[in-house]
Amino acid sequence: MTGKSRRDEEDEDFDSGRPEWPATRRKVEDHSPDPADWMAPHHMSATETSLRLARWLLAEKLVVSDIDVALTGHELTRRDVPCFPVERFLAERSVTRLDRGEGDDWRGRYLLHGATHALRLHSDRDEGDVVATLGNGRRLVAQVSRGVVGETRSSAEHKMLRGVIGRAVTFEHYEPSDWGAAVVPRNARFRQLAARWRRTEPMERSGLLILTVDRVGTVDGFPAEVTAQPFSRRPQPIQAETDSWRLS
Repeated sequence: MTGKSRRDEEDEDFDSGRPEWPATRRKVEDHSPDPADWMAPHHMSATETSLRLARWLLAEKLVVSDIDVALTGHELTRRDVPCFPVERFLAERSVTRLDRGEGDDWRGRYLLHGATHALRLHSDRDEGDVVATLGNGRRLVAQVSRGVVGETRSSAEHKMLRGVIGRAVTFEHYEPSDWGAAVVPRNARFRQLAARWRRTEPMERSGLLILTVDRVGTVDGFPAEVTAQPFSRRPQPIQAETDSWRLS
């Protein structure tokens, strides 16, 4: 008696007849030691897109509450990879930290110079990526995607925009008066897709916003009832990306 069941013997026979597959090797990624590489000119991470949207809302004075920003992208969570320099990115755009975290912990409250309300940065995956109460009393709950900002010939923008729209539509923690939004970086293809898809009947029926964010201080996709609020003002022009991002 071997103590083996019929099933065990059949499994051994099957295994012995299988070819030896070569071991797969994971591609070794050669990451730069400079976290500023997350500011690559052709690509915007979800972290950068979220922070730019939040800063724009404060600068335009479109909110009547603090802005909660959930930063959960792999540019902040992967080990052994330089992280997106959140605090430095904000400081170079006149957003300073109000409370001091431990070590490299970027989570906390930040204030844009001249703004009434603050940014609250956290890493809770169950919340919207950017959440704030707008001047019309409705809470904006935005889901944010990374994306290419240069010209491409691929279908990446279709996939990314569909993906973030799906996240926005299936978010399970909306309140009755919330205003959902899908947010992507702005390039020619994202802009064209957003303009077309905003006009589709299901999108108009849902009320979901599609917003595009660029690097020169522009956010497109809000209706006039939001951007024409009497408390809104035009901020000082935001300079082009001339910051020195290379670490000394």
